[in-house]
Amino acid sequence: DDARAPYVGRALTAVARYFHHGLPELEIRPNVERAAEFLQEAATFFRDPDAQFELAKLYLKGEGVREDRKTALNW
Repeated sequence: DDARAPYVGRALTAVARYFHHGLPELEIRPNVERAAEFLQEAATFFRDPDAQFELAKLYLKGEGVREDRKTALNW
């Protein structure tokens, strides 16, 4: 409920995107499991809608998490 929560949620979502796709300039290789962890944090604790949407897509595809349509629909 902190006023800074939306900013933290968006920042975690941005970091998750870097891990999902990689960032060769910084020698960050794609790591979808780590991206899912960041998205879970942003979606759950900071209620970031972009993180919730991206997390749902990962659950639908089974990327970095087990495929689970019910959980995807929840997000």
